[in-house]
Amino acid sequence: MYGKTFKQHVGRTILSAIIVAILFCVRPFFAAIGGDKLINLVIGVFLIVLIINCVRWIAVVCVKFIWKASSISYEKALNRNIHFKCTDKTTQFLVKVGALYSITEANIDKHNQEEKSKKGFINCLEVRDYESKDEKETILASLGASWEIEDKKGLFETVQQLMDQNNFTTTEFNIKQNQWFEKILKKNHLQFDSIKDKKSSKHIAAFNLQRAILLLREALTCDLISIEEFDRFKEELYSLINEEFKSIEEFIIDYLIGVCYFYENKVVFGPVSINERANGIRVLIENDYFNKDLNTI
Repeated sequence: MYGKTFKQHVGRTILSAIIVAILFCVRPFFAAIGGDKLINLVIGVFLIVLIINCVRWIAVVCVKFIWKASSISYEKALNRNIHFKCTDKTTQFLVKVGALYSITEANIDKHNQEEKSKKGFINCLEVRDYESKDEKETILASLGASWEIEDKKGLFETVQQLMDQNNFTTTEFNIKQNQWFEKILKKNHLQFDSIKDKKSSKHIAAFNLQRAILLLREALTCDLISIEEFDRFKEELYSLINEEFKSIEEFIIDYLIGVCYFYENKVVFGPVSINERANGIRVLIENDYFNKDLNTI
């Protein structure tokens, strides 16, 4: 898991440093027998590995510094000029599930609080300013870059794959054997009553269904699909989530586990992304978001 990946990176860095040191020590011996070119080549290879690892450590520090310079704003995540309202219980539920990610888009730079950036709206179907042509173009470009979605057909195919129950495997997950996850929750001041009795996880289902909702909201915002086409998916998504999960709390826990699995090999951005999602969920819970009528906030 995530903690294991971090330890592997530490191990690789230390091991490469030790090997480089040993090679420098034995270099005179190889030079004396005419093997100086070979030893220099080997030293060069491991030196490059060491430099790459060191650069990654510097990147980790820099990314963390930049992340700490901003905070998630609940107020900024609220749209005061809604185009697509939450017209029924199903729509509200899907937007709340989508908010597990979109809340993290509502950032305020501590050094420039007047900065205008992405909003990540959590009280409507659109995720950006619907009237902004630039933001629609940005979303469309992002769908292509991140998902290789260029048209409606590609979107529908991707969403159907994310909703495929054949991929919703259940895995063993005991919190006592996964203390790294408990540390993430404590670090971000998150408490869940049901976590102590958790024996399994449907993190793939939670992570995929949340992303399916996000893709549909983004597609609606940039006019890739119509509201009628969005409605064709919403009942099925609502049913799938309620079939796979007993409560929104259970979904949130498995979603966070899914986030950890997804980012476990991303040493530089992984820790930041995981903590950002957890921090965003904390902001939602602190504001009693999941119990509110989205049309009244």
